[in-house]
Amino acid sequence: VWGKLSVTPREVHFTAYGQDYELDKIYDGTYYKYRLAYQLEYTDTDAGASKRIIFPKIDTCEVEVYDEEEVRQILTALDTEPINIRALVELAIFTGMRRGEIVGLKWSDIDFEKQEISVNKAAIKRANVYGRMGAWYFNTTKTESSIRTVKIGETLLAYLKEEKARQEANELKYGDYYTLHYLT
Repeated sequence: VWGKLSVTPREVHFTAYGQDYELDKIYDGTYYKYRLAYQLEYTDTDAGASKRIIFPKIDTCEVEVYDEEEVRQILTALDTEPINIRALVELAIFTGMRRGEIVGLKWSDIDFEKQEISVNKAAIKRANVYGRMGAWYFNTTKTESSIRTVKIGETLLAYLKEEKARQEANELKYGDYYTLHYLT
């Protein structure tokens, strides 16, 4: 072993034979690129697991949760909103689903009999490329453990049934001019 490499966001410190060196402009995701290259078998060596490379621990942020009074205020404010808006906000509040998971829902993901939602994908917006608007597409959930089944209550179930009926009525009314937007 002739040295250790310490990767921190935006800079790299390299120590060899007791002398420190510093390299600039290293991409923050270096560790993940090494790991991915190994997992996809682009390389036989798992450089991300090297004992000579010391990667920084990523700080996790605390999630802020609404208290009961804040939820009550939000629900009261939603009384005058259209059913589709109310259903989306209640999905977020009462299921803990991420925004992309909610937007990625299809009616086939909801079991109205069992009162369950199957969370198995997310809608993700690609970044703007060459000045063009980014496109939305379906992708897997953020993590493998995010694939789950979520129970829902009677009130939310009723809102979802009402929204589904509204969309079906609009589809009949507008025929070929109707655009399918899934739940949203």
